[in-house]
Amino acid sequence: MAGRIPDQFIDDLLSRVDLVALIDRHLPLKRSGRNFTRCCPFHQEKTPSFSVSPEKQFYYCFGCGASGNAVSFLMDYSHLSFVEAIESLAKSIGAEVPRDEQQHPKGPDLRPLYQILEQARAFFSAQLKKSRERERALGYLRKRQLDAEIIERFQLGYAPPGWDNLISALGTSSQAKALLLQTGMVVQSQQEHTPSQQARSYDRFRDRIMFPIRDASGRTIAFGGRVLGDEKPKYLNSPETPVFHKGKTLYGFYEARQARGKLERFIVVEGYMDVIALAQSGITCAVATLGTACTREHVETLFRIVDEVVFCFDGDRAGRAAAWRALENTLPAMREGRTARFHFLPDGEDPDTQVRKDGPELFLAQLQKALPLPEYLFDHLMGELNIQTLDGRAKLAHLALPLIEQLPKGVLQELMIDRLAELVRMSRSSLESMVKRAAPEPPSTSGHSQVRAPQKEPANDRANVHHKPTPSTSAPSTSLSSDPSLQSSHEYDADLQGYADMQGYADLQNYADRPNYDLETGGYGPNVQSHPSDVRGTLPEAYPYERERDSAPAPRRHSKQNRFEDRRGERQGKYDRRWPDKATAPAGAPVVSLVDATIRSLLQRPNQAAELVVPSEIHELSQPHVGLLLQLLEYLAEYPQASIANLLGRWHATDDGAHLAALAAHEFIHAGEPLQNELGDALQKLHLMQVEQELDALINANIPDTKRLRELLHLKQQLSTFKH
Repeated sequence: MAGRIPDQFIDDLLSRVDLVALIDRHLPLKRSGRNFTRCCPFHQEKTPSFSVSPEKQFYYCFGCGASGNAVSFLMDYSHLSFVEAIESLAKSIGAEVPRDEQQHPKGPDLRPLYQILEQARAFFSAQLKKSRERERALGYLRKRQLDAEIIERFQLGYAPPGWDNLISALGTSSQAKALLLQTGMVVQSQQEHTPSQQARSYDRFRDRIMFPIRDASGRTIAFGGRVLGDEKPKYLNSPETPVFHKGKTLYGFYEARQARGKLERFIVVEGYMDVIALAQSGITCAVATLGTACTREHVETLFRIVDEVVFCFDGDRAGRAAAWRALENTLPAMREGRTARFHFLPDGEDPDTQVRKDGPELFLAQLQKALPLPEYLFDHLMGELNIQTLDGRAKLAHLALPLIEQLPKGVLQELMIDRLAELVRMSRSSLESMVKRAAPEPPSTSGHSQVRAPQKEPANDRANVHHKPTPSTSAPSTSLSSDPSLQSSHEYDADLQGYADMQGYADLQNYADRPNYDLETGGYGPNVQSHPSDVRGTLPEAYPYERERDSAPAPRRHSKQNRFEDRRGERQGKYDRRWPDKATAPAGAPVVSLVDATIRSLLQRPNQAAELVVPSEIHELSQPHVGLLLQLLEYLAEYPQASIANLLGRWHATDDGAHLAALAAHEFIHAGEPLQNELGDALQKLHLMQVEQELDALINANIPDTKRLRELLHLKQQLSTFKH
């Protein structure tokens, strides 16, 4: 259903859900003081560093930096989309998820279609167990070495012989028959009939093994059927319907996301049985297209979840043609950090037969040798060219340039232009002059737009500001993409499985890897580099890192290319994230700045923010995380009852959000004590810090403003003697 989920509902939902109970249902927790701990589910470790706070209703891993609330846990652990996680939490407390339909006309009600398809799935499943003809179907499944667990996981069934088994079972009313026709489960005869006669209808699937096709939410939306006899076609799919679009649906996608553990890559194969055979052997990340080429929508769907996609096709002509079409549709999605590779099986082999013959370990080892997209592109183009000749090199340039232009601007495109220049023996400048048009901007993914960082507001607009924040590049943005296709950004697209509300919660992914934190020593592993920090006080040992607000994100690691990092480009929005791979640890003892100390005080008593008077001059202070502090003050002034879980959700998906989670992970030193005076004093000290910065700038100026200098000196004296 399209429509924006109201922020207030999500905030209320988080306040009603017990995070400890939620996580404990999936992963047993052990009490440790006021918190609960266990080994982190998001990275490998031997010493528990994953902590869940019942008071704060959020979790934090001191080893890898994974953090969040109930929504992000379901998304990252159970591989749910944002909306799916919200719906799951709402269902657990018996609530219905509302949708804001004010700006979105209500579409057709598709629930009856989903219901009749689920009834059909149950019918086919029952026939596999009780039909008199079931032995043929069971014999086929045994021959393919499928066990009961895998049959249940993929909900395989059987359509027995006969023209009207499904109609007789489900089409008991005119409305039900109409739904069966609309979903393609029943076919209406095209033979001529008199007006007094009704058109004859019959079951589409007869005497076939049935493969339910599910969307990302697990709803049955279509079927594939494999014939048991010699009839043609061998495989038959449902037609396109209001709930089933072949160009957007991947078989096995839902099942792959349900598999436990990290989803590091997707393997794209050609058929149902390839997906199922790989899953039976323990390779649970395979998906298949449904009788169509791999489309751009397919590729974007996969890259929203992982950083690496491996296309595994037969080595025959048809398989190589499918691989080339997949490459063409993958090029626009190849943003920084993403990897696509291509593997071709030996003649006469498919993933099903090869994994049964060689075993999963050898199969995966072969996939590691798959050709990266750039190598495959050039190898394919040069296959029928003689680049030792002038016309061969000219032809290569003619064929390759339009493909390279489809890549998003970035390092990969630059390197491929360099490689093409080497192959055709031309200078890069000469080759670039042949480019007719600039490379297209990378397409938006996951229902999110790329947002330009807001500009800092002029100083003369700061008068009488109460809680107006200074934007930073990592702050949650409210700007919308200029892409016309995303202007209606408050709409959930069920096909994209994302939530495109740039002003609210967004479809998240998982966490980037972070440095190893040693709980015993309170330090970091040897690979963590340190940087100078502004030392304003000593931070509790649990504080994992200090990141400069305006520093560039750390370079990404590509060793595993998984979705525990935001590969999907600049993810913006209150509940979005762009996690860098590495945090920066301070040298020696961990330290905290005055700004961070003030933020921690706010996290301890957020309801006191509404009573604070924020000096407008703090907006001019040049210190890490000042923007985050001011945004917190503004938000808490409007929502004084916001909890830590709410705040983490609002800033989740940003660098500031990662920093906020790290600060919130500490045990509060002044638990239970009033902090209003402390917060007021801290704001005055920050004001003093800003005055000192401006004084330094004036003193160092070639022609200082003496009048302003006197004003600042007087103000500094006042602030230095200030008593709250």
